[in-house]
This record gives sequence, structure tokens and C-alpha cells, in this order.
Amino acid sequence: MGRPNRASRAAITQRQADAIDHRLAVVDWLPIGRKLSVDPSVNSDDIACPQGYGVERYKAGQEPPTDKRLIELACKDVTKALAERSTKLEDNVDEMRRLMAERLERLFFPM
Repeated sequence: MGRPNRASRAAITQRQADAIDHRLAVVDWLPIGRKLSVDPSVNSDDIACPQGYGVERYKAGQEPPTDKRLIELACKDVTKALAERSTKLEDNVDEMRRLMAERLERLFFPM
């Protein structure tokens, strides 16, 4: 399994955002996993979610992930996406601190 292409990465990002949205709406893990499954027989919408859970198994013609595995995948998506958002936020906060420090230096120590 290689690195996902741009379209796959976009679909994964969308899947993670959808998982967060559902979790914030207080949806349980299993319904999230089913809704975001790639296998239409498991997907609660009866359609394949692009780059959904179990995509490798689906492409290989194997059985879909178990309910337990769908829960694990949904939880992993939410955890990973929130961690990435947190990192971006921390980077933004650090940048704002640097900017404010420069402004204060210019204010108190003009050249």
C-alpha cells in the first residue's frame, strides 16, 4: 500500500471531518463507523463512502470490517484529526506570540 494520491488524501480529510462532525453531534461510534464505511452492505446510507473504513478489504473482495473494528477506526479518525487541529492551533498561537513580542519591542524600544 503506497502513499495516497491527492484525491484520496482529500477524501480521507473529508471522512475525518465528517467523523468529528458526527461525534460533536453526539452520535455513537458504531453509527459513525457504519456511515463512513466504504462497503455499501455495511454503510448506513447503502452507498460507498470514498476512502471509507475498510477500503483495502473492499478492494480485495474480503469481508467488511467488524463492528468492533469500525468503532476503532472511527475513534482513531477523530483522535488523529483533533490532534492535527490542535497542532495547527498551537502553531498559530506561537506565531501570534512572536508577532506580539515584536510589536511590543517596537513600541517600547523604537529605533
